[in-house]
Amino acid sequence: MRVEKENAFILHQRAYSETSSILDIFSQNFGRFSLIAKGIKKQNSSKGSVLQQFQPLLLSWAGKSDLKTLTAAESNSDTFAMIPGSMYCGFYINELIIRLLHQHDPHPKLFIYYKDTLKQLSMGVSEKVLRLFEKYLLIEIGYGVILDHDVDNNKIDENKDYYYVPESGPVKTEEEKQGAVKIKGKSLIAFANENLDDKDVLADIKNLMRVLLQIQLGDKPLQSRKLMNKFLSLSR
Repeated sequence: MRVEKENAFILHQRAYSETSSILDIFSQNFGRFSLIAKGIKKQNSSKGSVLQQFQPLLLSWAGKSDLKTLTAAESNSDTFAMIPGSMYCGFYINELIIRLLHQHDPHPKLFIYYKDTLKQLSMGVSEKVLRLFEKYLLIEIGYGVILDHDVDNNKIDENKDYYYVPESGPVKTEEEKQGAVKIKGKSLIAFANENLDDKDVLADIKNLMRVLLQIQLGDKPLQSRKLMNKFLSLSR
């Protein structure tokens, strides 16, 4: 199998030998998978400086096994200048992709949204951007968030409070539901309309998405979240 100049991003890079690395890739038409990049640590390697996280790339590879070999790499369009805060956000969404997407399962729409998310992050850290990416990621893996109606198929009332039950959706009740997330109706509507400018709404949605994502992620903690918390504590 040989692929030429595929739109792709590097999600993670780890050492393979003194001169080579394994690259976790997210590509537009082939999804998430790994490549071996031979010799990129050599001083005369032309690929080493190109193969950076958060940068749009055109990658070529070949091979018959699951672990293909990188054959060429070049920058694709403008680069994204990631400041420290936005870089940690980038690490976070990269780890979500690695943890939640199956290998070799294409997600071309999510790829485009991922690229747009990185572009927005490069223009300044925004929690709104992260929440919307989480929303689209869950949709892509088949766990879309129900935002416009409750479990009885009634339209969400912005003046009411709900309990969001992960397995079924919003429930309008005054009685606390075990394992559910209490959330305002106006927050559900705002998230459906992708209007997260209100701080209270954003806090509501952050709480909801953390619970919904944790169900998919399981017990293993996110390393990127630890790095982000450390960065924030040092910033203070």
